[in-house]
Formats: sequence, C-alpha cells, structure tokens
Amino acid sequence: MPPRRSGRLFLLVEGGVLAALLIAWALFSHGNLTAEDWSGFLLAMTPLAIAAMVQTVPILAGGQGLAAGATTLLVNVVVGTAPIDGPAGAVLWIAVGLAIGAAVGWFNGFLIGTLRVPSTGVTYATGAGIGALAFLLAGSDGGLQQPQALADLLYAPQLLGLPIVPTALVIAMAIVGTVLHHARFGRALRVTGARLPLAERRLPAARLRCLAYTIAGLGYAVAGILLAGQVGVLDSMLAMPILLQIFAAAALGGSCPGLRAGPAIGALLGAAIVTATGNLFVPIGLPDVLSPAVDAGWLLLGLIACRVFADRHAAMPPRAAASFSPRRANLVVAMGALLILAVAWARPEAGYLVTSGAGIGLLALGQGAVIRGGGFDLSMPAMISFGGLVGVAVSQGSWPGFLLATFLIAIVAVLLGLWHAALARRLGRGIVLATLASAGLLQAAAAGIEVWSPTGFVPLALTAFVSHGWLGLPLAAWLLLPSAVLLAVVLDRLWRRGNRDLRIAYCASALGAAGFGVVTAAIGGGFRLGIVDTSMIPAVAGAVIGGVRFARGDGSLLAALGATLLIQCADTLLVAFGLSYEARLFAMALAMLAAAALPQLEAGRLWRRPA
Repeated sequence: MPPRRSGRLFLLVEGGVLAALLIAWALFSHGNLTAEDWSGFLLAMTPLAIAAMVQTVPILAGGQGLAAGATTLLVNVVVGTAPIDGPAGAVLWIAVGLAIGAAVGWFNGFLIGTLRVPSTGVTYATGAGIGALAFLLAGSDGGLQQPQALADLLYAPQLLGLPIVPTALVIAMAIVGTVLHHARFGRALRVTGARLPLAERRLPAARLRCLAYTIAGLGYAVAGILLAGQVGVLDSMLAMPILLQIFAAAALGGSCPGLRAGPAIGALLGAAIVTATGNLFVPIGLPDVLSPAVDAGWLLLGLIACRVFADRHAAMPPRAAASFSPRRANLVVAMGALLILAVAWARPEAGYLVTSGAGIGLLALGQGAVIRGGGFDLSMPAMISFGGLVGVAVSQGSWPGFLLATFLIAIVAVLLGLWHAALARRLGRGIVLATLASAGLLQAAAAGIEVWSPTGFVPLALTAFVSHGWLGLPLAAWLLLPSAVLLAVVLDRLWRRGNRDLRIAYCASALGAAGFGVVTAAIGGGFRLGIVDTSMIPAVAGAVIGGVRFARGDGSLLAALGATLLIQCADTLLVAFGLSYEARLFAMALAMLAAAALPQLEAGRLWRRPA
C-alpha cells in the first residue's frame, strides 16, 4: 500500500479507537463527565502528545530517541526545583529548560550526523548520562510541589474551561509538524532516513540529522516544563515509563525506526489513545500496576501495524566478521580479573565485588551478544526485577520453593529470548522498541508480584553461599566468574565460526538478566522493585568499551567481560574518593559515548566530507 494511503488508514483507525475509548470512559463514568474531567484529560495528554510528535522527527531521519524520557526528566527537575518567584523568573527558567533540551538534542545529532555513530548507542548513552544527572539534581525533591508562578503562567489563562497555553501548544505543534512532514525539509529527512548513502552525496545529511535531534530535544524540554508546572518534580525512576508511553504514542501513529515514518498528527492521536486508556483505570477498577502492561500492549500493536504497512525495508544493520583480536581480548579479561581479585583480597569486606562483578559481567555478555547481532535489549532491567521478585516470592525461604522459582524464571527467560529473536527477524531495527514493550509487560508482572507477596526471602543457605568465602572470596564468585569466562569463550567461538543465530543472543541476555536478579536477591536476602534498574548501564558500558560496536556486528565478548570487571574496579576507586552513585553512572555514560565514537574518530570520519 502506498505510504500516503496507509497514513490515512492509520489516522482513520486511530480516530475510531479514540472515539471508542472516550465513549467507554463516559459510559463507565455513568455520564458524569464534567468540564474539569475534559480539562484534566487535555492536561494529562499535552506533555505526552508534544514529546510523541517531536519523536517522529528523528524517526523520519532514520534514527530514534532513546534519550527522550531522560531529557524530559532532567528538564522537569531543573525547572521544577528552580527558585521561581514571579512571571519573569518563570520565563527565564523556561528558556533555561529549552536550552538544555536543545543542547542535548544537538549533541546527539552531532554524534549521529557528523560522526555517524549509530543512534541507538548514542541516545541510550546520553539518556543514561542525563538520567544520572537528573537523579543527582533531584536528590530528595521527588514529588515537590510545582512552582506556583510557573503553574500560573502555563495553566491559569483559560478559555471555555480549557487552559489556553497547553491547548495552543498542541494545536501549533500539530500544524507545524504536518507542514514540516510534507515540506522540503521533511522530504529531505525522509530521503536521509531511507537512503542515507544517496543523501550524503546530494544533501547536507549531517546538518539535517543534527537539526532533527535538536527539534526533538526542544520538544522533550517542552514536555518537561509542562510537567513541572502541572505536577512538580517527577519521581527520578520514571524515565523508562515515560519513554514507553512516548514510543507507544508514536508507534500508534505509524512511526517506528526502520519501518515507517508517520505524521505528527498520528502521534497526537496516539497520545490521546494512551491517555484515554489510563483514564479508564479508575472507573473500571483496574490497579495502577497494570499501566505499563497496557502501554506495552499499545506499543506492540503499533509495531505490528508499522510492520504490516512498512514503507522501508526491515533489515538488521550489516554484521561483519569479528575484528577484535582474541589475544587482546584475553589480555583485557585477565587484567580485569586480576585487578578485581586484588581489590577483593586487599579489602576482605569488598569480596562481594567479585560476585557482583561477575553477575554484571553476565549482563554484559548477554547485552553484547544482542548488540553484536544488530539489536539492543531494553527489557534487561525489568527481567532483573522479575527474576529477583519471583525468586523471593515463590521460594519463601524453602529450597523446594526456590527450585520451583528458578525453573519458572528460566522458562520465562527462554520464551522471552525466543520471542525477541522471532521479532528481530521481522522488525529489523524496530526490535529495540519491541524489547521496550517487553520491559513494560515484565515491569507490570513484577509490580503485581510485589503487591501479591510483599515479603519473601531466599533460602538462608543460598545467602550463605553468596556471602561466606573461601580463600578470601565468596563461594558464589568461584562459580560465577569461571562460568562467565566459559560462556564468553563459547559465544565468541560460535560467532567466529559463522553461527549468528539471534535466538542464542537474546536467550543469553534474558537468562543472564534473570540470573542476576536471583543473585541480587541472594546477596541482600530479599528483593525490592526498582533497586537494580541502573545495573544495565555498567553492563552496556563494559560491552561497548570491550569492543562490541553498535550496528557493526564485531567485537569480543571475552573482552567485554574483562572491561566490565575493570569498570567494577574503577567504580570501587571512585567510591573511595567519595563520588556518589549518580556521579559514577554519569562517568560510565561518558566512557560509553567515548568508546562508541572512538572507531569513527579513528577512521577520520569527523573530517571527511561527502563527495
């Protein structure tokens, strides 16, 4: 079907779904919807709609914006905690928030457009860095009441019971987005996204992509400012749920990286659908823990529709043979192992570092295998939470219960890995969003388990196995570290022999994440949702620093394991210098960006201009 006709079909279906949801909302509310209800619906939809509409711009240019949620959160924290004491101060801090969003977007666009670093790696790394910065700035201010002067400026002027500023913003951005989509700029972005080699010869492709991400950054900043004026400072753990809703709205509107580039008006309708679904939770009586699962369901439906009406070839990035020297890989892993063992033996109380380092090394192996296969697994933090919570909820301190929990966790992990591998062959680069949808489903399941069984613990013997040592190291370390090395060697050998089966990569990622969740529960004796969401950052940093490159299909997982252990040693030294956890995560994100950009700098692409 031609793209224009399929776009009209998307809008028609979206309109029907939205109308059905609004009718259901009215029916379940017994027809008692007031002007305040509709005003609240508009207020809840506006930040999401703006972020989703601007998300279509980098997708049109052939990329994606995984930093959307973190950028929104950072601007929200900066503006929400600012000392605003009047309209002039509100305008000043709005300008500061816009400047932050534009700077983040320009930085992403520069790395992606000029250095040609893959957008997945760049936007994830910058999202991790600015997310850590947002955590650091927020401190204990989560839930702080919004600045009154900012709220008055944005929401006090009303017409017919509706706030003028948010309404005008949504309408203006929908009109501008539609015009840009069909204007010369939009057509140039479409060529850049669909046929980059041709665009680099005939168009200023680097400047176009840089401008696309700058526009996106400005839109994320607007969303953060609106949220600061509406609800104050958000919880610092909401970056991933925000990202899930943004991509769900964009996918429902027909925008998916590598498959389709839908219009801004489609993303607006998608945001209205996501918001209307959330409004149904209260009258129907559904628990809030199901919210991520519903958002994930909308995202999956949008991805399926984008695949059916794709106007681009859903191919994975080209994968080359491994170019990282096995001898160099052995040197890196040996250095990492020796250093972390030296730290543990020098400081007996730090013996758990070997256990946690080996556990995060398993995460790096799984994520590195997925990256080497051309994808990226965003479901890893949710799988960690799911594994840990199921382990403590089902076992309740007994060995039979723990064995049953381990079996259930392994079954879910394998099924998830096979599901992702099957989707990767059909969605191409859209698999990244599919793993984000899986993260929403797993997060809802984990939250439900925590509500169902708020207490629980692993068998005491397992905790002793993790904490008690032999020759200065925990017993678990003697099992995990050799197992990680053996797994890295096996996966590297399979890859060099031409076995590029994505099922192995995604199953390794899911099983490694689930196993790390169980190990984390064993170290602490129990598990609480959200305490390990940041474990993925050092794992991805270790994989990238170890030589596994996005969209190239090369690198050694053995070196990635060694780099992860080196990161653990460096992290321990930074702790000794008194750096906070957020500052250390920010440093890891910078190291990840540098490692991702280094191959491009070595190739001289920074100064090479298209012919």
